[in-house]
Amino acid sequence: AGLSNTCVVKKPFNPIVGETMEGLFEDGTQIFCEQVSHHPPVTNWQVIGPGEMFHFYGSGELCASFRANAVKGHQEGIHCIEFALDGGKIIYGLPEVWVRGVAWGDRIIEYDGLMTFHDPKNKIVAEVKINPDVGGWFFKKKLPSDYIAGDIFQYKSDPKEPTRSSVSKISGSWMGCVLFDNKRYWTIKDNTPKFSLLPAENPLPSDSRYREDVLNLKSGSLDEAADWKAKLEDRQRNEAKIRKEYCRTKGIDYVPV
Repeated sequence: AGLSNTCVVKKPFNPIVGETMEGLFEDGTQIFCEQVSHHPPVTNWQVIGPGEMFHFYGSGELCASFRANAVKGHQEGIHCIEFALDGGKIIYGLPEVWVRGVAWGDRIIEYDGLMTFHDPKNKIVAEVKINPDVGGWFFKKKLPSDYIAGDIFQYKSDPKEPTRSSVSKISGSWMGCVLFDNKRYWTIKDNTPKFSLLPAENPLPSDSRYREDVLNLKSGSLDEAADWKAKLEDRQRNEAKIRKEYCRTKGIDYVPV
């Protein structure tokens, strides 16, 4: 359901290695993020729910490949949600995302591929295909690209075992609604509340709100913002050289970040 909130055609500022973000949602949810690598870009995060009822954490590495008029992207990494009520944990991965119309035509963002949700405690795995093919060997019908279809499986020892059994059918649209066994559990028409992100008090000096390029951009000082952007990028390159030289002198394998 949350995928419907992510289709925004805007280019963000590239985070600096070590840059952090702390915030608080109106319902009491806390969020913490840190950029831990630049090449490739990797972000770590944790989200703590109100009263610590859930803990959402993970690490995402962004990768992309270019086509003639499209970009295919994917966020690789772990996504975990732990629930305090029963000690359960769900681990999942994100699908591919396509941005079409990069050079010409309408700009369209679409998700595609397989999402897998794994609950090890209860030995349940859900597989959801976005933009599925429907039909048999000789005939395939193409549904609208936002449609989803899948199953929830119960297994005994291995999530991929051939003897696992389907206990529920999943259908719907990531833009509109999600159904389990034809019963609707979520729809975008439910008016689920969306909470505003509030800035945390006394954040770390590395917090993104202190970036000089962003501050100048917000104030309308475009030239100063461009100058600061260049300075921060130069600083990041120089710090990478220092880390590489330190590793060389200490006999440590250098891992670019």
